[in-house]
Amino acid sequence: MTNLRTRGEKISSPVSLRPRGFSLLEVVVTGSLLAIVAATALPLLSWIIAERRIAGHEQLAQQELANLMERLTLLPADELTPERVEKFTLSEWAQRRLPDPALEIDVAEVTAPRGKRIQAELRWRFNRSPQPRVTRLTAWVYDEGDSP
Repeated sequence: MTNLRTRGEKISSPVSLRPRGFSLLEVVVTGSLLAIVAATALPLLSWIIAERRIAGHEQLAQQELANLMERLTLLPADELTPERVEKFTLSEWAQRRLPDPALEIDVAEVTAPRGKRIQAELRWRFNRSPQPRVTRLTAWVYDEGDSP
């Protein structure tokens, strides 16, 4: 026996007893899982953003000190005096980007071989933290003919 279908007849399928869509319990469980994931991800994302900002400030401070040190080491050793180095400042761009920047430059005599030690220190605060962030750079300038 063959079952032939004529034009326009519908083939009936067995009716599914399972309702279509999601139950309220499934929606509540999914929503609470998403809330837990969001609650753990948001603090992590804010921490990542803060760390990237700190890294950017540190890179800017290192670059600024390297540029400053290059200008200072081009001076002859006899011109490196505390009065002379007081005239060196941070660039306007660095002053705007770093929160509460403070630059200190120290020049000290070196005896053997004769010359000067230059230490530049740049401090700034991040998010009103009690401890300032510090970047230091040290270089030596020797009298002509006295280099090590």
